[in-house]
Amino acid sequence: MLNNATLTDFCATFAGYGHWRAPVWFVGIEEGGGRTESAVANHLGAWHNRGRKDLESAPEFFLASGKDAWHGDNAMAQTTWTQLIRMLLIAQGKPHSQSAILD
Repeated sequence: MLNNATLTDFCATFAGYGHWRAPVWFVGIEEGGGRTESAVANHLGAWHNRGRKDLESAPEFFLASGKDAWHGDNAMAQTTWTQLIRMLLIAQGKPHSQSAILD
């Protein structure tokens, strides 16, 4: 079962992943959600256990929440992020191969 207070706090205070002083921000409407109530509860639990921060490090947070598909040695490209990263690399005049995107 979800903790309603934690869910409300997360919705009201969590801004996303990264750093406030980052030179580039990708802004979207939402980060998606869990496919099950237990997946959402796990996500909220990780946020709570890590200090209920307004911004998180995506690699650290997702590994802590048990979602390791997009970070680490065996990372796969995430569809939405792949295209945003590709546009950024092209705008910066950098290689935009799949391995560059994953890096």
